[in-house]
Amino acid sequence: MDFEIVVCGAGPAGSTAAYKAAEQDHSVLLVDRKPRPGVPIFCAEGISRSMVKDYLEIKPEWISARVNGALIISDNYQTFVNYPDVGYILDRERFDYGLFQKAIRAGAQFMAGEITDISDDHLILN
Repeated sequence: MDFEIVVCGAGPAGSTAAYKAAEQDHSVLLVDRKPRPGVPIFCAEGISRSMVKDYLEIKPEWISARVNGALIISDNYQTFVNYPDVGYILDRERFDYGLFQKAIRAGAQFMAGEITDISDDHLILN
């Protein structure tokens, strides 16, 4: 199979890169070790709304909770800082899989496996 672009890793960054490339009519292969991207979760679910609002639509079904501030704690002090609608706590399984599905709908193809060799004109996938 021939592809113009191969994206390694179907997490949020990889799926978004695959989506953007496929959206521009490039032939894209998205590769991940896991057969279903988004499982298991490897990091936190918090995300700042201002960081993503210009380039990513956060779907309501991806949101577990809305963040309206932060509790700041030190050795002898604690305070709550109010920041209305500053961010979200995401359901990372739904979020990751939703971004993955967006890439597939745009035309990216997916293969589960591990890349074991890369050269200028090919790669080997286990």
